[in-house]
Amino acid sequence: MASQTQAVRPTSTQSTNCYTFEYDLNNDMKPVKKELVFWEEGILTGEDPVGNPFRIEASQLKEANVLAGVGCAVLYVTYKDENEQILCRFSMSCLKPAGEFCKIVNYCIQTGTAQIPKKKEQLACPQCGRPLPEGLEVCFFCYNRKAVLARAFELLKPFSAKLGLSEIILAFSSLLFLAPPFISRFLIDQYLKPRTGTWADIVFLAGAMLAARILGGVLYIFGSRIFNKASVGFAT
Repeated sequence: MASQTQAVRPTSTQSTNCYTFEYDLNNDMKPVKKELVFWEEGILTGEDPVGNPFRIEASQLKEANVLAGVGCAVLYVTYKDENEQILCRFSMSCLKPAGEFCKIVNYCIQTGTAQIPKKKEQLACPQCGRPLPEGLEVCFFCYNRKAVLARAFELLKPFSAKLGLSEIILAFSSLLFLAPPFISRFLIDQYLKPRTGTWADIVFLAGAMLAARILGGVLYIFGSRIFNKASVGFAT
């Protein structure tokens, strides 16, 4: 993989406040690790898909946009004279960061002011040092599983009777759903295939299959309603 590109800094100021978009494909669809940088002075720097460095002022642009294809996408800009320039190509995993990058560039184009968001501090697990997923404060590798299970059982305790009853009813319903195939096999093997059964036997077994199916459906609905009521109570 190629080394990370060193962005060309604006020459008019010494500011280092910028927003970076890292992309992962070159013009030949080969993996790379490069970046586009948008500086607070309203200047966009980086390398085009061929590898040529560029420096574009936001005042020259009409819009920055993303065009998604099959398996990859491109980030391009439209100049005020309606000419377009592709700035980079990337896989679909970079689609969301590319959209955020375009929002910042387009805001500067429309208002003349670059609003560079503050960099979010990457939280890490204090025990193992692994980075925590965005929006979570618990490490999947280090959390106390027994404590989580104990807490879950504690929360479910007020609804244990309803949940237990619903599970018993649903289990019995499942057994009734399994009954028709067994009755059908018995009917075919013992009465229809050897042709030894009477019409009364056949009607009785057919009625048993129908009754098992209906009763299983009724019990399933009843058990599901009990379970749903318990779930609503737990959620509230």
